[in-house]
Amino acid sequence: MTTENAQSSPIVVHRATLSYLWAEVLPGFLEQHIPSQSPLEFLTRSFRFPQIFEQARDHIATEPRFEVPWRYKRRQHFWERYLVQATLGFVPGTQAWNSLIPLRVDPGIRIEADWFAGSSFIDAFYYPFGTAVAITFRWEPKLPLEELLPKAYDFTKHGKFSLAGDPSTTMTLDDVADRVLTSLRKNALGDQPQASLRTQQPMSLVTVIEADGVDPDADIRKNAVILHALEVLANWPAAPDHITLPDPSKVCLPIKQSAPAGSALYAQERGRAVWHPALFRPADNATPTAVADQIRRSSALSCYHRNLLFGSLQAESLSLLISYTARLFDNGTRKIDLTYHHRNVAANAAICLRKLYIGGKGDTWRSASVPRQITQSCYNDLGKILSQFSLPGLT
Repeated sequence: MTTENAQSSPIVVHRATLSYLWAEVLPGFLEQHIPSQSPLEFLTRSFRFPQIFEQARDHIATEPRFEVPWRYKRRQHFWERYLVQATLGFVPGTQAWNSLIPLRVDPGIRIEADWFAGSSFIDAFYYPFGTAVAITFRWEPKLPLEELLPKAYDFTKHGKFSLAGDPSTTMTLDDVADRVLTSLRKNALGDQPQASLRTQQPMSLVTVIEADGVDPDADIRKNAVILHALEVLANWPAAPDHITLPDPSKVCLPIKQSAPAGSALYAQERGRAVWHPALFRPADNATPTAVADQIRRSSALSCYHRNLLFGSLQAESLSLLISYTARLFDNGTRKIDLTYHHRNVAANAAICLRKLYIGGKGDTWRSASVPRQITQSCYNDLGKILSQFSLPGLT
């Protein structure tokens, strides 16, 4: 295969979105140890969760304040297709319970960094079996691709963040995630240390939103420069200048057949990188119409990132629950030994993950990314749980 090791013009990335995901399974939730006087007790009660969910859906004040994971009055393709529900404003609470829809809360934590140009936000979630956090950066590097790559490591490896209003406190991104997850746990279960199963390495998602110097129709599988960048952004190797590129057919996941040859959804075990140059910015001398059209295309890439974020978040959280439950079975626990609540959420998680893995048309959200994530995180465990609950298998 011919490779193109040089570009006729430098690739400059103007905007990108980066997200990092962590999840935590809390046995205290599965064993229903949330104190009865706690406002979070409803999370583990199937007869109470639907009411609180519907209040959040309808923007009725609760204490603490809960929100549904999608944005009010805006289309959210992931949730619409995951729930097979075109109108999210009418999702019933019982469906949300069975589909393990998380509720969003404000973690009360904001971060900033003087080396970062852009904005950031933290999404924190409660599930009936645990918690999750997604930290997202809207980055405006305006850098050539080769200069961007080492700077990207600042988000997870080298850079330090401070809490908004407290510049004296410095934290790594993992520290920030730990603070959020620990706060969520303590709010529900109290200050006593609790056993848990937590994401060890965050799942990362990187989507280039605007760039120039790229031919959308040039086959990306023949461009070693771009493949190298995507490998770095999806795999975060310790020595990014000295790596062997994998076979593109193994890491470039299937996308729409109509997508130009220059497009890729690049997948490594704990990362995804999205590269769709046909949706990048127009030339500098673009007409006002072209600029307006670019805003629409950039919005499409931002929506794509958000859909991939929630697909990855559901896969991460539900897979962790499946793996936790499978380990209990491996250690001699029987299904009858689990609480009714644990059996209920484990079965629902297995059903939802099976749908995502198979990706039946009209049955759930479809993307090659999530089946790959399930394969790499919990495929064998999922098979065990489906068998234990006498549910259809994966084949």
